[in-house]
Amino acid sequence: MKFKAIDTIVKRSLWGAALLAGAGVFTLTAGNTGDATLDRLEIKVGGTNVLPDFNPATKTYEIELDENAATLATFSAAPSSRNAVVDIDINGKTYTNHTLGSLQGGENVITYTVRNGSETETYT
Repeated sequence: MKFKAIDTIVKRSLWGAALLAGAGVFTLTAGNTGDATLDRLEIKVGGTNVLPDFNPATKTYEIELDENAATLATFSAAPSSRNAVVDIDINGKTYTNHTLGSLQGGENVITYTVRNGSETETYT
């Protein structure tokens, strides 16, 4: 058994040396896809997260604030993948992640778009 293990190590080392010497050209492609989900999504009004029950599998949420409450809020999200990019759209205006934006009294449409490679997920 010892000889077999040493033989395997030597063969792997020779294979690695051959690759480094240019004996073969190999391209490893992971594909252009990735995880475009969120681990965390927050809308904080007055320091309180008004979306405490976030679930990555749920893509649509509805929250109610006082009808007359025009207010500032902090909008942020943590993507599941560190390679993902999050854009936030608040009532038709695009913001970057971890931003301060205004909420109007009445209905507000907030969209978090997560992109990672060719994958895209949208949370509204």
